[in-house]
Amino acid sequence: MNLKLYQSFLTLLGLTILSGCGASNATHNQETKNTLRIATSFRIQALAPQESASYFLVEYAVAETPLFVDDAATIQPNLLASYERIDDRSWKLVIRDGVSFQNGKPVTAEAFAAAMNFQIKNSPATQNLLPNASVRTSGKQELVLTTETPDPNVPAALADESGFPIFDVECIERANLDTTKIIEGGCYTGPYKIASLDDREIVLRRSDNYWRVVPPLDQIVIKFVPDAQVRILAVQSGEADIALYPPAETGRMLAGQSNAFFVVGQESRSGPRLLFNLRRPPFDDVAIRQAISLGIRYQSLAADTFDGIFQEADGFYPQTFSFAVQNQKTDVAEAKKILDEAGWKPNESGLRSKNGATLSAVLLTYPQQPDWVILATAIQAQLREIGFDVTIRQVDDIKAAMGGNDWDFGIISPGVTTHGGAPEPPLREFLSSTGERNFGGVKDPELDRLIETLGQTFDTKLRNDLLRRIQEIVVVEKVYEVRPVYSRARVVVGKRFKDYKPSPYLRHVTFDTKPADE
Repeated sequence: MNLKLYQSFLTLLGLTILSGCGASNATHNQETKNTLRIATSFRIQALAPQESASYFLVEYAVAETPLFVDDAATIQPNLLASYERIDDRSWKLVIRDGVSFQNGKPVTAEAFAAAMNFQIKNSPATQNLLPNASVRTSGKQELVLTTETPDPNVPAALADESGFPIFDVECIERANLDTTKIIEGGCYTGPYKIASLDDREIVLRRSDNYWRVVPPLDQIVIKFVPDAQVRILAVQSGEADIALYPPAETGRMLAGQSNAFFVVGQESRSGPRLLFNLRRPPFDDVAIRQAISLGIRYQSLAADTFDGIFQEADGFYPQTFSFAVQNQKTDVAEAKKILDEAGWKPNESGLRSKNGATLSAVLLTYPQQPDWVILATAIQAQLREIGFDVTIRQVDDIKAAMGGNDWDFGIISPGVTTHGGAPEPPLREFLSSTGERNFGGVKDPELDRLIETLGQTFDTKLRNDLLRRIQEIVVVEKVYEVRPVYSRARVVVGKRFKDYKPSPYLRHVTFDTKPADE
């Protein structure tokens, strides 16, 4: 099949997926001016807040959190008018006046506290953020949040999309996980309420009693389309306004096009992580890990491999964060010197060997992230320059593959802060000796002490000092992992939403999302 026929086939497939088999009540109004049509790779399956729905409902402006993180990584009021720390374990929360649920019931202090306590009891994501916390009313619009231990990241937890979506607890309990009853109940507070959900799409409609402003859109139709190419073609054909999660190579595909535009966010908050298995050769040797870190050309990965769509990684955290240290660098000559001194000598082909064994390793990646497949190929070529023989292997479940010991190093996506911007939980999960996702087998007593101390330190200067020492250990001294690039949010948009700006915190829809002025 030639390229033109193949594109025509994909376009037809995209139209079939997006339009469905016949006009349903969910899509009959798609052509109205005030309808936003989104194509996403992730299917929403549940609507109860204690399940994974909490992520999606906040991202699409159905649910709201007490606080939120703006695109400059600053925590801002939201459903809370203000907050302040009373002591090391207690926080005063003041609820905003005039907020109601989509069903018209007012959001009282009692209702707010009930929602937070419900999540603390029932949501694994919330329990991970604030284990064994409790909330009580202390006035007409006031609450007191009490944590189990001193926790400086309470504001970040209150801004985290996975933590505390505020909802009508009676509505959720009455529904008892029944999707239809949750839809009918109008349980949340956001500008858009759920109209319908099936295996193909979720439809949202404007909430007429939203507390902030009159939402500018009448309807939002979110289609679940796993194939990235089909999502992009849907925008090109006019069947969708926004395609989420396009691969980086889309920028090249759409260069010069007038029917779809590749839009990249300005700031980075996350990116892939290159993890090492420290429990077996070759990465049980810190010298090998240091050589890998120095041998990767970070500027080239960002500028050449990904056309500048990603940012050059110069440390564990992007520079947006005040505590970030720029201590990751490229030095190919030093990488070769380290390998020479460790006894790994290059042969005629340029590959290194020692005691008859070739310096080699298998790099894991996974097809669900096509950008990381491209990244792995680039890293493979760069490490070949210092004499390292890298084989790439794709696995369907990267977490499962790294859960055992039969792997060398691999690319994985979880960020280095929570959705609310807190650094401690990811550090604890990935780099403490007892972390649930300590795939590499890191066992570092000093790092454990630093992470534990950080989790109970409120003073900003002391926190930054602790974080800088952690970065020195992780990036330079022990090289427990490498940050290949910093990724930025990106979307494909049509003409109607040409002014749309993707959020680094994946807020795909907000109360003021609207078409471009015509």
